[in-house]
Amino acid sequence: QETWGGASQYLFLSKVSAAYDQDPAALRSRLEELRNFLLNRAPLAIGLTAGGTQSSTMTKILSPLVETFHGAGTPSVFTPETVSFPNAEALLVSSHVGFTAHVLPASDYGTPEYAAESVLGHLLDTGPLHEAIRTRGGAYGAMSFPFRQEGVFVFGSYRDPHIASTFRAYREALIQIGQRPPSEQDLTQAVIGTVAKEAAPLRPNEKGFIGLRRKLFGIDDAFRQRHRETVLAVTPAHIAAAARRLEAGLESAAMAVVADKEAVTRARAEDPGLVFTETPLSL
Repeated sequence: QETWGGASQYLFLSKVSAAYDQDPAALRSRLEELRNFLLNRAPLAIGLTAGGTQSSTMTKILSPLVETFHGAGTPSVFTPETVSFPNAEALLVSSHVGFTAHVLPASDYGTPEYAAESVLGHLLDTGPLHEAIRTRGGAYGAMSFPFRQEGVFVFGSYRDPHIASTFRAYREALIQIGQRPPSEQDLTQAVIGTVAKEAAPLRPNEKGFIGLRRKLFGIDDAFRQRHRETVLAVTPAHIAAAARRLEAGLESAAMAVVADKEAVTRARAEDPGLVFTETPLSL
């Protein structure tokens, strides 16, 4: 995702834009290579969201269109450039506020541990993170959640005037819940909030897109029902264990910050352990 839509993509496009004036033919050749890689029938999947009449009409239109894509066998091989990321990176921009991210190893989607981490994220958002980062810290928002496809747990803040205290808040929130599990009432509210995210009403286009993604990831309704039942079975002890497990994983966590140079320097003065690889971005 970072390569496709993050700072790496911005830096890449900046380089492409600068190189285009010198050698436009090279970019045309590269785009043709990408087109031939993409317009291939072999790995193609189409998601169509429509009513009965429109569905049959669109199928008739799409079928001959797909036939114009080349090759029915193995798609051509395209190997993207390998990108390595520093464990702690600061993207330097001109801004009065910053954005932070803290990412650490988590449990696999569908496991009881993942269910506990999902509920824990809701508890953190509405409890200690809200208090420390938004109420006292003045940030516009803070969040925490397990990222199901990647097997990681994500902390983040946005429009945040602080850096060092925010990273401390992530750790302290896990320690706090690891030592003092939530009450049954708080847990029940968090479970309801967690389940509600999955049960939120969707527009037809959203249903179609999510349905296609679930198909590609192999997530069927039976799997989702098992996950729902696992979430409903989470106990305060499960939450405390999840917090302690994640807190132990902070030693191998990755950090990223988008902020100005002054804010990064100030954060390092507050916490000498915050050592970032700095990458300037001219926005």
